[in-house]
Amino acid sequence: MTTRILAAFAIFSVGYVQGKATSIPFRMLKNSILIEATVNDVSGYFILDTGTPYLVLNNHYFKGQPTGKKVIGLIGQEVDIYKKEVDLSMGNLKWFRVEATLLPLNHLSQAKGVTIMGLIGASVLKTYELVIDLDNRKLELVKANKASVAERYGETPDAAFKFIWRGGIPVIKTMVGDETLLFGFDTGAGVNAIDKKKSEQLADHLTINGEARVVGIGQGNQSMPSGSIHNVIIENYYCPEMRVVLAQMARFRGFDNELNIVDGFFGYEFLKHFRTVVNFKKGTISLYHRDSLATAYIVAR
Repeated sequence: MTTRILAAFAIFSVGYVQGKATSIPFRMLKNSILIEATVNDVSGYFILDTGTPYLVLNNHYFKGQPTGKKVIGLIGQEVDIYKKEVDLSMGNLKWFRVEATLLPLNHLSQAKGVTIMGLIGASVLKTYELVIDLDNRKLELVKANKASVAERYGETPDAAFKFIWRGGIPVIKTMVGDETLLFGFDTGAGVNAIDKKKSEQLADHLTINGEARVVGIGQGNQSMPSGSIHNVIIENYYCPEMRVVLAQMARFRGFDNELNIVDGFFGYEFLKHFRTVVNFKKGTISLYHRDSLATAYIVAR
């Protein structure tokens, strides 16, 4: 399996945002949600990536100013960080004077088989409620101070819980056995990941039986141990089993030391079983079952 786990960091500023609620079609490709967007006059595919704090641009197509800072991804490569102030548009939504990070992303293009112009990170969406509708291949973005999208469905979520912000990304507090863990909510990761150094403490709850190839920052990729983690508890919900890779989180470093305490990521491998509603402003995530396997991933305790 080829996947991508990436943390990228930028200094982000929004001049103002205009536009009403909007629906944005997306394309699924190798466990990634691809959105058509435009940065300045350049249009193309961007990955929806809530595991990245801000807007990230492919430095093959965009040029910026050096920051003198570096970022290290999960596979251990160190990359120089450049920045650029841009305008961003998706559907009828526009963001102005966004200061974005520029990083090498052509390896993602090679892995996906399509040109990736950048990543849409969590802070771009921080004033919105986001619906990820995998059945209809569309995103719905609504200003979070309006009526809840979840309420408008007229349904009770099959699971609903809160998240906190750490290092600019949504983070979910969990329990595995007696261990308290923090998992980033990462729509850009094809699989779930957990810190390899936790494997000894979690030995009774881990089954490792294979490897997965992970594409990260820079040009390289790496095979990581993979298998399943059992008995994950999120507030009042229980996740009997989910697939994971073991990653060396000690290599994971960016601008914000808060992010270094993240113990893992919930990625597409988990989210693919749900219609997901994320209220970034209120800090809530609601899940609605979309297939027969959903109840195997999260159930009320």
